[in-house]
Amino acid sequence: MVRHVENNYSELWKKLAWKKLRKNLFRLQSRLYKASRENDRKRVNNLQKLILRSRSARLLAIRQVTQLNVGKKTAGVDGKKSLTFQQRWELDDHLRRNIPEWKHQELKEIAIAKKDGSQRILKIPTLDDRTWQCMMKYAIEPVHEALFNARSYGFRPGRSTHDCQKLLFQNLNSSVNGKEKQILEIDIEKCFDRINHNFLMSKVIAPQNAKKGLWRCLKIGVHPDFPDSGTPQGGVCSPLLANIALDGIEEIHKSLRYADDMVFILKPHENAQKILEKIQEFLHKRGLNIKASKTRLVSATDGFDFLGWHFQVQKNGKFRCTPSAENFKTFRAKIKTIVNNSNLGALEKAEKLAPIVRGWRNYHRYCFTVLNTWLTTFYFIVEKPHTNIILMIFLQPFPPFFPIFGIKGF
Repeated sequence: MVRHVENNYSELWKKLAWKKLRKNLFRLQSRLYKASRENDRKRVNNLQKLILRSRSARLLAIRQVTQLNVGKKTAGVDGKKSLTFQQRWELDDHLRRNIPEWKHQELKEIAIAKKDGSQRILKIPTLDDRTWQCMMKYAIEPVHEALFNARSYGFRPGRSTHDCQKLLFQNLNSSVNGKEKQILEIDIEKCFDRINHNFLMSKVIAPQNAKKGLWRCLKIGVHPDFPDSGTPQGGVCSPLLANIALDGIEEIHKSLRYADDMVFILKPHENAQKILEKIQEFLHKRGLNIKASKTRLVSATDGFDFLGWHFQVQKNGKFRCTPSAENFKTFRAKIKTIVNNSNLGALEKAEKLAPIVRGWRNYHRYCFTVLNTWLTTFYFIVEKPHTNIILMIFLQPFPPFFPIFGIKGF
């Protein structure tokens, strides 16, 4: 009997017109974006309330959290790693009745080891709370997307690291005399748990009930933050709140920002110290600080690392972008771990290597010609040149995985 009931819920869930639901939500969000651009706050408020009451938004949020998100199998304090189809429908009803007065459960804390040997505490909300946060994101993100600075790129829809790469080229190439410029690198300390909540909430544009819910969310321990892995494992709306907190820092001086990493582009006569003081004042109001160890002023001809690339303007004025040394080191370590694993057969190694090599090559696709990308990829896999040749020969029998040296692949 229980199985029969669950099958009924399953059929109902699978028969939902997801394409139509996405279209409904997109239409509302488009209207919300337009109202925000026109600074029509009353209309913005009404449309946000409409999204928070929308059945399409509820069902899409449940699907996003329970089926699509990378961290969907991570349990909160209630121990639930997944929801049955019946539980998803029950959550839909629970959200419908309780969104205005939503109360967060406690967060599950997980210690994650960092590269430097220290630990980072990951705070995991329950699936129910993550779904509520997703609903908040649907209602808040379009408003702020209409207002965010154009030089902010991290964790924003339709923007990527390659946009930053292109912008740096436009600002440092020979036609704009890039070799004369200086770069002020800024990194913000990972102290978003100390952010000024009052200041943040004054910047968030949302209905009063939604703001109260976000306030409770912040007080329970869901902090604005940018995840190290690129995928939010904790709060669904954490990257959005962090972007809201930092928005406007790009206006201090010509710059670009990706999450909490920033570079400011200075002409020879511009005072770096004054710019740095303005940045510190901006962050201090928000309860944040600059990480001194990663803040430095360099000449464009000396080069700098940003987002896994090394950017440099050569003495002849030519702009150069290559994978950074740290990026190479991480990539090579992943490759070596697989190649040196004696428990894996040749085909298994090729299958595991393929997505890593393909991903690395695609990320750096604008650095070299295609041929140079592949040659450089394999040159840096191992340190000894003769071993590189052996590895190339080793990979040749597997054309479905590696399209190199004239072998057709994917």
